[in-house]
Amino acid sequence: MYQRDYLMRIIQEMTTMLGQLLGLQNEKKRSELLEEWEELLDRRFRIKGDLADSLSSADLIKLFFRHGNLQVDELQAFAIALTERAQLIQDAARERDPASIAVHDEDDMEASYIARMMQAYTLLLTARLNGSDRSMLNVQAILSEMPHKLRPYRLEDELLELLWRWHALEHRYAEAEDACYEWVERDDARLKQAVEWYEHLLQLQDDELEAGDLPRAEVEEAILMLKQRLKSAQPLAEQPRTSDNVHEIIDNKDD
Repeated sequence: MYQRDYLMRIIQEMTTMLGQLLGLQNEKKRSELLEEWEELLDRRFRIKGDLADSLSSADLIKLFFRHGNLQVDELQAFAIALTERAQLIQDAARERDPASIAVHDEDDMEASYIARMMQAYTLLLTARLNGSDRSMLNVQAILSEMPHKLRPYRLEDELLELLWRWHALEHRYAEAEDACYEWVERDDARLKQAVEWYEHLLQLQDDELEAGDLPRAEVEEAILMLKQRLKSAQPLAEQPRTSDNVHEIIDNKDD
């Protein structure tokens, strides 16, 4: 009960601060609000912004385990706070006199912004995939906006896999396929997982697949292509003998 009450206080405070973001008129106000977000991270989550910047997503997630359980709603709130902090830092930098910013400084600011956004996105998807409250704060809006903000950039492997699984969980199979394809293209060792996912999709009804913009024919075509790639990627000693005349079918697990 105490943990839930504490979380509700965090949400109420963040809701007020998110409302203030809508009324920003100048850089001074933005800087003041950034200080408030920095203070909130330290006071409510016991994690300073600079510390969050220096830790990996995996290390940050470990900080939200209590008695072996991931505190998904608290992690989600933290991820949203990191998102707003990253945007405030970026917006404040852009409002500075362009003549005073060297080219390499501008590149560094952009790289830092993208790194912060990818980190926040990773935490947010981790929370959602583990059952966080989707009605809390503006999580759905952020999840919808984040792909557009990061579209020009190469997503980290971990983030791509999370994106694949999240789209699949939400029954957006065509979007899940896009993320899965890019993730698999980077490492043939992932082909087996992709095949398992497509074979799981074959268990769905045609109308379910079509609602997710991925017709059955495309699923079947993808399986054939991936199995061929998987066979080609196997070392010769690991490939099944032709005399076996059998293809092993791995039992699928629901992601």
